[in-house]
Amino acid sequence: MISNNSNQRKVLLIAFTILLAVNIVLLSFLLFKKDGNPKEHNRPDRKAMISNFLKTDVGFDQSQLLQYDTTSNLYRSKMKSLFESFGTNKNDQLKKLVEGTFNDSIIQKLGEESAVNHKTMEINKLTHIRNIRALCKPNQLAAFDSLFTKIFGRREEGVKK
Repeated sequence: MISNNSNQRKVLLIAFTILLAVNIVLLSFLLFKKDGNPKEHNRPDRKAMISNFLKTDVGFDQSQLLQYDTTSNLYRSKMKSLFESFGTNKNDQLKKLVEGTFNDSIIQKLGEESAVNHKTMEINKLTHIRNIRALCKPNQLAAFDSLFTKIFGRREEGVKK
């Protein structure tokens, strides 16, 4: 009986030690893991991904890639300033909401303002796509038209995640 009890204790001690080690490994993995989605660390920069797409799949030459780079930088700058102004507007909207005691007319007005802001961003995005397409040579248009939804669709998925 003593031997059986001793064996059970040894088995339990071994099982406890293994479980403790596994828990420590999992906990350290979670604590020391890099922030964010691991897939994001392996994903190339969106601008670089689109440049690569334009070069390899559409056939952009160096001159077109430089033009794309300029167009992209202007777009990013414009969108950054829009986001900053929308952030300021959002704070103002929240203050108006509180001042208006959350009544329906204020909510309606603020919703309409947000819709205008969203529309402005969408128009800028679609104009940017059109500007990139305008950089295409006639023989590149078919490739761009057939593939841009694929690449820009991926781009939007990355933003949502």
